[in-house]
Amino acid sequence: MPRTCTICNHRDREAIERSLLAGESFRNIATRTGTSTSALVRHRADHLMASLVKAHEAKDVARAGSLLEDVRSGEGRAERLYSAAEGILARSLEAKDLRTALMAIREARGVMGEARQYMELRGELSGELAPETGNPYGQTLYVLSLPRCNDPLDVIEASERMVAAVGRS
Repeated sequence: MPRTCTICNHRDREAIERSLLAGESFRNIATRTGTSTSALVRHRADHLMASLVKAHEAKDVARAGSLLEDVRSGEGRAERLYSAAEGILARSLEAKDLRTALMAIREARGVMGEARQYMELRGELSGELAPETGNPYGQTLYVLSLPRCNDPLDVIEASERMVAAVGRS
């Protein structure tokens, strides 16, 4: 039957591991904690590295979760900006202010690009967009690009035609 590690079961395990990581001599640690130098050597070789790897993986998971939350926050920001641009577009069309309507369309287009980047990043982080042979994203993404037009109504009609075309494919 294998012997259990006395350091893993020691009440001061955390302090012992900190001392080992700090490079303190085995003799000093053993004297201070009432353990043997051989137990310290075995623990450092067999268990300390494994727990460091687990701690590092846990830190990576926490960092990825934080990054994913930042991406979701950016997506929410992009959605709010897009909604605001749509509202400005609607009000400017009602007021027949075509210059403001065009500016709203341009801003909405820019925000859509930002939102797309956030969606791609979220997909890569979550594994939803795993790379495959041929298609680096693993899925087909349809990106609508609004044409440059002087009349906002032409832009709206063109975007509706593009949406309809994508729906047929």
